Formats: sequence, structure tokens, C-alpha cells
Amino acid sequence: MTLKDIKIASKLYLLIACSFAALLIVSAILLGSYKESMFEDRKVKITNLTEVAHSLIQNAIDEQKEGYLTLEEAQHKAKITVKNMSYEGSNYFWINDYHPKMIMHPRSPELNGQDLSNNKDPNGKALFVEMAQVAKEKGEGFVDYVWDKPGSSTPMPKISYIKAIPEWGWILGTGIYVDDVEEAFMAQIKSISVVIIAGLLFVGVLGWLIIKGLSTPLLRIAGGLKELSEDKVIEVT
Repeated sequence: MTLKDIKIASKLYLLIACSFAALLIVSAILLGSYKESMFEDRKVKITNLTEVAHSLIQNAIDEQKEGYLTLEEAQHKAKITVKNMSYEGSNYFWINDYHPKMIMHPRSPELNGQDLSNNKDPNGKALFVEMAQVAKEKGEGFVDYVWDKPGSSTPMPKISYIKAIPEWGWILGTGIYVDDVEEAFMAQIKSISVVIIAGLLFVGVLGWLIIKGLSTPLLRIAGGLKELSEDKVIEVT
């Protein structure tokens, strides 16, 4: 094999390498998009769940307005109902007010009745003050902060969705821990990584076989053209 032949083969194999690299980049982009989609799905889920809890509180408000319950009875019923609501095992709802003061927290009852104005996360964010601002300005929305997590020695990043209950000056909230979504994403990655790797290997091997099959005829043609050119040179001389 001449130097020219080697150059032709090298270019063909470089084409395989570039194609393989392009597939890896596309796979990485798709996985990143999938992770973002998982976060959005979870945010939609807690939004919908908050609407359900809000509707139950609204039922108690309606019963109070219609005279079936006193204000104290209606609020007690709402707090007990929300306190007993949970999803995905350990996720819960809480209620604070605009002050902000904690009305009901099922996992940290020591906060109930406390002024939360100076309650800040490890990064210095006054999370309950921000929740009150969001409730006043928008009526509902997302707030991110850091909060204690059961089973973790350190507070973890959390995203919460809050919704105002203007009739009583309450704010209903629930949230998800960011690392829970990341763990779910990694679990999905493990299950599909074998398929992705197998697909990449299949494409790589298939490309290699195709180019190898093409390279031999191309080298023969190149060799034939070279011989032909040499014969013509001889004839001319």
C-alpha cells in the first residue's frame, strides 16, 4: 500500500470518527433535554397537586360562607385535611400566611405559630418572605431555596410551588427536592444507557464495514489510474 493509499484510507476512517463523535454529541444533547423535561414534568405535577389541595381548602371556605361551619371550624378542617395529604411517600403540603407566620407544617410542627420573617436558608434567602411576595404579586408561583431533607445530613436544594388563599390570608405550598429528580434521571439513564451504547457501537461497526467495503475498490481504482497514467507516460516517452 502506497502513501497515497494510506491517505485515502485515513480520510475514510476519519469520516467514521467524525460521524461517531456527532452521534455522541446528539445523544448528550437529547439526554440533557430529557433531564430538563423531567424537571418540567415534576413542576407540572406539584402544580396540579396543589390545585387539588387548594380545592379542598376552598370547600371548607364555602362551608364557612354558607354558615355550615364557623371560621375556626372551617380553618381547623382545612388544616387537618392538608396535614394528612402526602404523595410519593414523604412529600407534603404546608400552610403559612402573608406575615409570614407558619399556620401548619406536618413535618416540622415546632414551626407552627412562629414568625418566619427571619427564617432563612443556608444561602441567606428569606424564603417565606419571598413566598409571601409571590403570593401577593402573582397569586401563585415557584420559589427555589435550600431546606432540610429527611435522611440527609445537610439541607438540599428544593423547588416549591405556592398558591395564595386570599379569603383567609393563607399561602398553600408544596415542593420537590432537586436531587430526587436527578436520582430519577440517573435511574433512567442506567436503564437506557445499554441501548444507547449498543446503538452507537452498531452504527460505528456498520460504518466501518461500509467504508472498508468501499475503500478496497477505491484503492484498486486509484491503483489502476496510477498504472494507466504510468503507461501513458511510457508511451509518450
